[in-house]
Amino acid sequence: MVLTSAAASTQTTILPTARTALSMGVYHGLPKAFAKMHPRNLTPTVATLVMGGISIAMYALMNFLAGGYIIADSVTAIGIWIAFYYGLTGLTCAWYYRKSLTKSARNLWMQGILPGLGGLMLYFALLWSMQSDWDVNSGQSWTSWQMGFAPHWEIGGVFLIFLVTMVLGLVLMVLWRFGAPEFFAGETLNRATPTLVPDEDEGIVLPSGEPAEPGAEHLVGRGPS
Repeated sequence: MVLTSAAASTQTTILPTARTALSMGVYHGLPKAFAKMHPRNLTPTVATLVMGGISIAMYALMNFLAGGYIIADSVTAIGIWIAFYYGLTGLTCAWYYRKSLTKSARNLWMQGILPGLGGLMLYFALLWSMQSDWDVNSGQSWTSWQMGFAPHWEIGGVFLIFLVTMVLGLVLMVLWRFGAPEFFAGETLNRATPTLVPDEDEGIVLPSGEPAEPGAEHLVGRGPS
């Protein structure tokens, strides 16, 4: 059971986050080191090691604190973020296709109403979950934190984890805004940017036109994304 759970965690956390970090590194959403790939296996190298190391450190820390109950609250807190980015995807879809919604009934439903409605439903669930997770008496959190200063609120652990990760993410984003202004200006990722995919025979074509990083030489452009 433990071995199966460990394998499942690897498949659902380390691998997807490593590949997301690889893509962000290629388009300068993260430091260029994250764009490095294994020359033979064509798998992320730096991204896998970094994400795996962070996962190990976080698991060990959370297992040590509060008898491991923080791990359960962290899993619940992930649901808030899932609702956030899936809801944002739905609303973004409706906005992106806004000019073609009236061309046909299919466009209206498939590109506008259904994605938009799905996004609104997910954000409703997000707000409802945040309210429940704040209340320590709702039964949603295994842990809580009592403020040592006025107004001395007792906050549910799930809400607190969500809040801390949000603040940390915003801080890192602001710092990287100064480290890679071209990414935030839409210079390295826009509608004209080619989609970079692994290829065994050709060289990398970076969106900025810069030479390939060592270990990333198997990414090539495949036309506009």
